[in-house]
Amino acid sequence: MLYRELGKRLRERRDALGKKQEDVAKYVGLERTSVTNIEKGVQKPPLHLLYRLCECLDVEVVEILPTLASVKKDERVTVEFAGKRERVLPKTLEVLEKHMQGGESK
Repeated sequence: MLYRELGKRLRERRDALGKKQEDVAKYVGLERTSVTNIEKGVQKPPLHLLYRLCECLDVEVVEILPTLASVKKDERVTVEFAGKRERVLPKTLEVLEKHMQGGESK
């Protein structure tokens, strides 16, 4: 969640400035695909790279960092399974319910 939110904020800032991923990649010394992966939250930028990205996007790091509340979102739900209470993601619950009903899961 943290890196997805961080990537989203970086992408929004880049878009607001009208910069291309290629421009950002060249500035910070990365491949364009790395910028894509950072913006998707797949690739986790080290701190020095985050500062360099923010320099390229003319924004303070503190303005890009997600708030604690935005990354603490817990989408899990509590279910009782085999006599135990567990917290699972909604998709997991969906699959369990289909399985228990004898349906196929994707």
